[in-house]
Amino acid sequence: MFNFLKNSFILISGNLLAGFLGYVFHLIISRLLSVSEYGELQSLVSLISILAVPSAAISYFTIKHSAAYYAKNDYLGNFAFYKWLRTKIYKIILGLTLIFLVLMPLLKAYLHLNNYYNLIFTWLIVIVGLFISLKTGILSGWQDFKKLSLNSVLSVIFKLLVGITMVYIFASVPAALGGFLAAGIFSFFFLQKLIKKKAKTYLNIYKTAGSNEKFDHKKIFSEIKKVIWPIFFFTFLISLFNSLDMLMAKNLLSSDLAGFYGAYNILGKIIFWVSSSIIAVILPVACAHDAKDQPVDKKILYLANGLIVFICSVGLIVYLAMPEIIISILFGSRYLPWAGSLWIFALMSLSLSLLSLEANLAYSRYDFKITYILLLTIILEIILVYLFHQTIFIIALAVFSAQIFGYFLSLLYNWKSVRKCQSLNPSEIPSFN
Repeated sequence: MFNFLKNSFILISGNLLAGFLGYVFHLIISRLLSVSEYGELQSLVSLISILAVPSAAISYFTIKHSAAYYAKNDYLGNFAFYKWLRTKIYKIILGLTLIFLVLMPLLKAYLHLNNYYNLIFTWLIVIVGLFISLKTGILSGWQDFKKLSLNSVLSVIFKLLVGITMVYIFASVPAALGGFLAAGIFSFFFLQKLIKKKAKTYLNIYKTAGSNEKFDHKKIFSEIKKVIWPIFFFTFLISLFNSLDMLMAKNLLSSDLAGFYGAYNILGKIIFWVSSSIIAVILPVACAHDAKDQPVDKKILYLANGLIVFICSVGLIVYLAMPEIIISILFGSRYLPWAGSLWIFALMSLSLSLLSLEANLAYSRYDFKITYILLLTIILEIILVYLFHQTIFIIALAVFSAQIFGYFLSLLYNWKSVRKCQSLNPSEIPSFN
């Protein structure tokens, strides 16, 4: 319990600082670009989130196994796994790049872009993210949240300095995307240095303490063939929850309204990024418990839910009490016309946070049946937004309605699944291993 609170505090503190600096970035960028250009930037950031599904899949897979090795103190196996998976990323990048080149004309038309430059920058950011996801997955599996927080803060500082400088000089969307790319490159080399240093320490421990088991690449490859598509589909749906509404807003609304939605959505994501720290802490903990065939402590689950509700409730109260002040400070008076709608974006963060928590708890057990609920929720969200998109408030309300419906279904499903597993003998529990 104490470790969970400590790690949550570390990650929340890091995310708060990184989030604050990130919003300084958006505060300045939104003033240097027009409202329509800022809306285009936000739609491309949402596109990056969806295109980064392979990165998220790699991260989820890495966390699952790194946490298992960490739980067993198997340092040699852990690093052999890391090196093996790293070599596979190059093939993944080649295949995905070919697919992206085919899809570029469709993406350009759907997002109403004038050229391909922004899409090229977008894909470069995604490629760098593939390498970063492996490294952050390893650190998360080790529950080294201090290093993860430090990386988050430093990379945002780098994005802030490079991105704002480039936008100030060139005043364009590609210049803003250049800041994201520069931050990714910095994060890659910083994490590489951290892991090398950690490797020396852990391998020295191995020499004295020994290893419980060696890395079996055939076993891992066999497992990958079984779970690669379930993990990919799972992460794809999780990414859609973060980005789909912004992409639909860009397609269905006018350029200016899409810009307003993008700004308010960013403010809502402040709350989500803070509460998601709780999820980031509990996932490796849950994976480590699963590796030992142990359920997660109910007190930790209650605490996690309580912290998420508390964080989102504070954000909701603030957004209800002073929306004009917050919007004016962060985005300027140009974004005030829809200030009364800001509070619904806080509710969106609450529903997304709770739904993400339940989805990740199911993933920690490799229970991919949860994806049926996630898919149903996404379909419901698409239908509601397509039917009701007259204003940014109505779109946000539609998104919240779909996600809170998905949360209650996921909560019920996890409760039944855990009870069923606890009633089975260990040999009867289904597994992908």
